[in-house]
Amino acid sequence: GFTQLYNDTAILCIIDLVTNIPQLKYDINIEFEEGFTWAPCGDILFYWFDLEDSTRLNYFVLDKQTGIQRTILDTTTLGYAGFFRYAPDCTRFAVYWQNWDMDQKTGGLWIVSLTEKTTRLVHDGLILPIRWSSDGQYVYAWNSMDNPYDVVRIHADTGFKELFFRLPFDPSSERINAVDMVSNAYRFICSVEETVSDIWMIRNFNPEVK
Repeated sequence: GFTQLYNDTAILCIIDLVTNIPQLKYDINIEFEEGFTWAPCGDILFYWFDLEDSTRLNYFVLDKQTGIQRTILDTTTLGYAGFFRYAPDCTRFAVYWQNWDMDQKTGGLWIVSLTEKTTRLVHDGLILPIRWSSDGQYVYAWNSMDNPYDVVRIHADTGFKELFFRLPFDPSSERINAVDMVSNAYRFICSVEETVSDIWMIRNFNPEVK
């Protein structure tokens, strides 16, 4: 799926990868759509910024079968959100969220309940969720700034964090830009930027020649 902005209204298009033709289009009916993700059950989650006050947002769920949209939180809130990851049972999702209503400037890993419409801070810091464990007890995540080579596992209820895996890249020459993993947590896919230097030899160099 992908989104298009038309007359300040977001249009969500769904493409069938077999036919490569956009089959479904939804008018999200909000002023600006910022990002979306798929749920295991087939619903689509997205969040919204108010154009008049870009610090306010809310979360929405779109039923792909009916096209019905519903808000998740009762009121809009302050901050920035990203890296949405649905739990396997589709009742909640993990998100990196700078919740400014909580005076949280650095952000943290939050869990939002779709059934209870509640939010809960699980762990402070720049913790970007990657994926849930298959049993829904843990969230795998990484810190793209402080420890970009460590994948951690955070308990969804207690917030206890432990090192799960260290990515095998050289910090002196290889920078990780993005991390994802398969659902069984046995394989990772990473976008890595490698820095390579060359040495050049110049013969008959004349410093007087500009």
